[in-house]
Amino acid sequence: LRMDQQGLWELWTSWKGNDRLLGAASPVVTVPVGADVGRVLLMACGQDSPRDLFWSTSNYLGNLAYTTFQKRRLLKEKVFYLNDRQEQDVDRDGFQEDVDGGATMAGMSDAMAWVKERVNADNPLYVYLVGKGTPMGLEVSEGEVLTATQLGEWLDDVESSTGASVTLIVDAAHAGNFIRDLSSQGRKVIASTGLGLAFYQAEGYLSFSQYFLTDLYQGKSLQEAFVHTDKILRNLPGGFRDQRPGLEAEG
Repeated sequence: LRMDQQGLWELWTSWKGNDRLLGAASPVVTVPVGADVGRVLLMACGQDSPRDLFWSTSNYLGNLAYTTFQKRRLLKEKVFYLNDRQEQDVDRDGFQEDVDGGATMAGMSDAMAWVKERVNADNPLYVYLVGKGTPMGLEVSEGEVLTATQLGEWLDDVESSTGASVTLIVDAAHAGNFIRDLSSQGRKVIASTGLGLAFYQAEGYLSFSQYFLTDLYQGKSLQEAFVHTDKILRNLPGGFRDQRPGLEAEG
C-alpha cells in the first residue's frame, strides 16, 4: 500500500474467519498524510581554523538555517548539510549526525547528486549558502571558489532532470552577483546584499540571515521575511544601512 496522496487515510484490517473461528475486524485508524515540502541543501563555507576569521559566523548562521528549516517541516532526512566541522549536534537531540559532509566543491557535487534523487515537480529545492564572498564567488574552502557559473550549471541540471523549482539564498559579500547571473533563469534568488559588502557583528547575531531566518522560523513567507529584514537593516548602525539585499522571484 502506497500512501502517497495527501489527505486522511483510514486503515483497518479484517479476517473473514474459518470453520472454527469467527471473523474479526480491527478498529479504524486515521493517518494524516501531508504533502512533501521539499529538500534543502545547506553549506556553511570556510574552514574550522583560527586562520579563518569568518568561519565562526558562517558556522553559526549555517546552524541557524538548519534549525529554521527543521521548524518549517524540513527535517533531518530532508536536509543535506555541508560544514567543515562535521561532528556537531546542531538540533541538540544528543547525536552528532546533522552534518553530512565537509564544505568543499566535492561535497557540493555529492549534495547535488543526493538532491537529484529526491526532488521533483512537487518537491522543491531550497539552497542556502553562507560564507566569505568575493567578486568571483564564494570561498568554499582553501583554494576553492564556488562561482555563479558553476552553481548555475548544477542547478540547471537539477531543474532539467527533475522538474523541481529552486529557491537560492546567498548570504555573503557580493551576493548580488548570484542574482545578476542566475535569476534570469526563472529561479527565486535572495541575496543578503548587492554587488558590494555584507556586514556582520557578534559572529552573525547581527546580520541579514539572523533577521531573515528568524522571520522564517516564526512562519513568515520568503517575501514577508525579506521585506521585514530589509527594513530592519535600514535602521541598524554602521554599514548595515548601506547594505542592499535583493530578491528576484520571476526571472
